Amino acid sequence: MECTVIVVTHGTLANELIETSRMLVGSYENVVALDFMPGENVESLIKKISGVTDTLAESIPVLFVVDMFSGSPFNASSYFFKKRPGTRIITGVNIPMLVNILLERPDAGSIDELVEMSVSIGQDAIKPI
Repeated sequence: MECTVIVVTHGTLANELIETSRMLVGSYENVVALDFMPGENVESLIKKISGVTDTLAESIPVLFVVDMFSGSPFNASSYFFKKRPGTRIITGVNIPMLVNILLERPDAGSIDELVEMSVSIGQDAIKPI
């Protein structure tokens, strides 16, 4: 399935998550890191995201993967969830989740299937010892 993945986090975590995932599984196309830095606001982040989504055909689904529910990256992504059909958001990104997204995206039947698998993998990766 064709889908663009946009990782949006506070600080430089988005870039670091993508770079770490690339170390594990190699490079993938249509994966973008957007960092939300001190001094920025939700409106400036929406403009950054628009710079990516404006280049995509409306028919291409977008999967936002953000660090935390209700933070600025989530709120900016929610703007596109409401505005753009085929958009989904997953909060609580972790490396196993992102690796799963990169590996399973080509074979997923739909963005909903990809989201369901990725949430399950991300949750299963959290283990108390």
